[in-house]
Amino acid sequence: MEISRVNSKEKIGYLKVIVGAMFAGKTTFLINEFNSIKTCRPCLLFKPELDTRYSQKEIVSHNQEKVKAFVIRNISDIESHLLSHNFKDIFIDELHFFSPDSYVYLEELAKRGIKVVASGLDWNHFQEKPFETTANCLIIADYPVKLFAKCDYKAEDNIITDRICNNKATRTMWQPKWLPKNKEDYVGGKDKYISVCRDHYVPFFELTKMPERYEKKEAKKTGVVNCLYNHFKNTPKKLKFVCDWDEVIQPLEPKVYYELSEREGAYYDAPWWKPNGTKFEEFFRDFWPNAPIYFSDYGSHSIYTDESMVKSCLNEGNSFALGTRSIKNKTNKIKSEPNFYENSPFLTLAKELLKLIKENKAEVIFLSAYDKRVFADGDPRKKKIFSETFGKFPNCSLNLLGFDSEGKGQSKSEWIKENVPDCEVVIDDNPNILNSVIENNEKIIPVAPFYPTIKHHKKVLLIKTSLSDLKKEDFHHE
Repeated sequence: MEISRVNSKEKIGYLKVIVGAMFAGKTTFLINEFNSIKTCRPCLLFKPELDTRYSQKEIVSHNQEKVKAFVIRNISDIESHLLSHNFKDIFIDELHFFSPDSYVYLEELAKRGIKVVASGLDWNHFQEKPFETTANCLIIADYPVKLFAKCDYKAEDNIITDRICNNKATRTMWQPKWLPKNKEDYVGGKDKYISVCRDHYVPFFELTKMPERYEKKEAKKTGVVNCLYNHFKNTPKKLKFVCDWDEVIQPLEPKVYYELSEREGAYYDAPWWKPNGTKFEEFFRDFWPNAPIYFSDYGSHSIYTDESMVKSCLNEGNSFALGTRSIKNKTNKIKSEPNFYENSPFLTLAKELLKLIKENKAEVIFLSAYDKRVFADGDPRKKKIFSETFGKFPNCSLNLLGFDSEGKGQSKSEWIKENVPDCEVVIDDNPNILNSVIENNEKIIPVAPFYPTIKHHKKVLLIKTSLSDLKKEDFHHE
């Protein structure tokens, strides 16, 4: 948090409110105001705890300008900071996240001689009306400031790739490629929102009709589809699937590294590391672009070797408090824990596959590899979780494929060729396995969960994958 103290005799307070669409430069304007004042007068900078897009404890503009700030839940939490310090200038970002009655407290601050500068969105796209908090503050503002972005609309299919309109953007709009599912989804930047002019603005209720239409166009363009169920639901006959378990039904590697990160705390200076207390949903989303793994014909493996090192976050300088051998040992231990699968969530692919099974449109053979050096007679945890879930259905079976070491044991593609040459769909996250499957049988439909940075054969159908709300209770056979 930035703190700057200089005695000031000025007693006239005011309220300046900066509003506009996203990407109009509101936060940049606020940061510039703060930087210009902090060298000559006492200053405090605040942000709402809901704003976690770029940083937990910094105000960050969309062009990555950063200033440390105090994080508050309610606007009145500012008072405790004023009581302990004689500050006369305060700055507030993302004003619209606070309660509608916040204007009462800000008005009081101005009357007490405190200069208040606040920035926020003025239009609520989801409710099709102004943000009440921002509107209330704007009415009483001594200095209202309206900023404008440039319209991001691109005519072709309404898919944003280049700015071709460039008219003055007055409103922010949710991107029509997908829709929010929970309140956490609403917080975002250019990954979720665009700014548009009046002519190109589309009300939210109309956007809710668009995703299914755009899904087909996006799939054709990128090779990635949103839903396994929608892709296969109209099959004229029951399809025979061979399906992996790890990273398809339940997460393995993200869960392992999440547990390591949580248990060790602030230890690892590595791209996959997240602060202690991070929700697994966020960890899972950000894990794959930085996944510390590679694939063999038998599964996924850590990129860390005996020679490589991962820097500790606990010590300054060139201290390497924890080496890779320690990391490898700990991740292997977590993978072997008795309750690992009991404590792991199900992925959306599992939920979509379950719908196909319940509608008798799929026969599924789950094929999962295990290390004989760890489990002599198959992985009992997989057997247990399968019996409690997909094992309740007569059109599902589980086969565990053991190997002694790399290169010693039957690979999945060999097993499929030998035991189920008539299978029609193979789902696996491992590109090596799917490449071999394609070589063995060109008629098979290869499917993989879409995880960034994992490169698959051009014939592989990629399915968007995330954590689901599927529970064991949902696996009831009628």
